[in-house]
Amino acid sequence: MAFTEEQNETIRRDLIREARCCGVTVGMRKTSVEQLTEAVGISKGSFYKFFDSKELLFFAVLEDIHTECFAAAQKSLQENAAIDPASRTAAAILAACRWLSETKAFVFIENDAEFLLHRLPEEVCELPVVIVTGSGNQGITASVPVIRYAKHIGASDEQLYRALLVSDLVTIHQKTGIGRLSAYCGAVSAGCGAGAGIAYLLGGDYRAIAHTIVNAVAILSGTICDGAKPSCAAKIASAVEAGILGYYMYVNDQQFRGGDGIVAKGVENTIRNVGLLASQGMKQTDRVILNIMTGDQCL
Repeated sequence: MAFTEEQNETIRRDLIREARCCGVTVGMRKTSVEQLTEAVGISKGSFYKFFDSKELLFFAVLEDIHTECFAAAQKSLQENAAIDPASRTAAAILAACRWLSETKAFVFIENDAEFLLHRLPEEVCELPVVIVTGSGNQGITASVPVIRYAKHIGASDEQLYRALLVSDLVTIHQKTGIGRLSAYCGAVSAGCGAGAGIAYLLGGDYRAIAHTIVNAVAILSGTICDGAKPSCAAKIASAVEAGILGYYMYVNDQQFRGGDGIVAKGVENTIRNVGLLASQGMKQTDRVILNIMTGDQCL
């Protein structure tokens, strides 16, 4: 049966809508093509005129979720243009998290998104990961450990969202002084952020989180960035471990103090020192790393 152009567009949107509904109720893996086509009123054979597979249909659902979630954050940014940048960013992240909760899109993302992405051809999967300070690796580092830890301890959605805010904002705050490009490994900042978010999940107050950050940067500051590659995963693991260790040091009355290397008195002064180290102290390091990687300098 041939459809008009208008019918094609309507059927495609209906399939995406029905798949999205199934994604948050029974899940992608328990949803069949027959179930979807019956709900929309087309034959199973007609389904493949619109999508080559069930996975590609649910990928379209994921794209819609990404677009709408971003729009919720963008709307919040526009509505709060008059407030300070930190509060404006926090409000935008919270708006996106609230949208995910209210639409139940978080259910589909948590249960099926990872499985779906592993089933797609590489050339299809072009969606960016959760990005923080312009980096996918830092976005993963600042979010996934906090999400997994929250699930492990049975935290509420509200606790998780607030912990993610803490993690993302701590990461962004550290990166502000470091700048866009540096030989300083950004995963260290994100690992500290994750440690701060986990500290919040465990009931940590401002003092606990401040000491978590100071302890964590004291452990790993100086880790270099030498490009995106497999060892980034190990650096991320080390950074998150340092973040969690920083918190447990504090709860066990252990801490690094002002004068211990780059650590200064107060969390803000320590963060400022890290920014100075990364933006000024590692300029030559960056040049040497590039020379090594391009083969211009090698021992």
